[in-house]
Amino acid sequence: MRAVSRLSPGRAGVAFSWTPARPSKLKTNNLAKAQGILKLYDAMKEQVISLTHSRYAIPALDWIFRWPIFKSTDFVKQTGIPAPTARRILKCLRDSKICTTMMAARGRRAALLVFPQLLAITEENRML
Repeated sequence: MRAVSRLSPGRAGVAFSWTPARPSKLKTNNLAKAQGILKLYDAMKEQVISLTHSRYAIPALDWIFRWPIFKSTDFVKQTGIPAPTARRILKCLRDSKICTTMMAARGRRAALLVFPQLLAITEENRML
């Protein structure tokens, strides 16, 4: 700091000049990901409603977008959807390949499910 203060006032300004950053590749990637997520949500909303014919389709979809990798028991407990309905919705999502089984249920261990379309968007750079 002392070296900067010894500089003439004109040169001190140059030492700390700031230029606005150009839109970076990261910002562009994040924008593309956000747009991709919104498109996916809109497409899934229509599809899940038509598959389940349930008034809980949107809350279920919202929960899955928040937790793209989840245990089936967590879905049933945390969504606030009645348990039989939640299990039926999960079955519809699995049968239609919207959610896939990452690890099958075994004994007392719940199945681990994944929403691969969302992960493909959000984890694009990590998968390459």
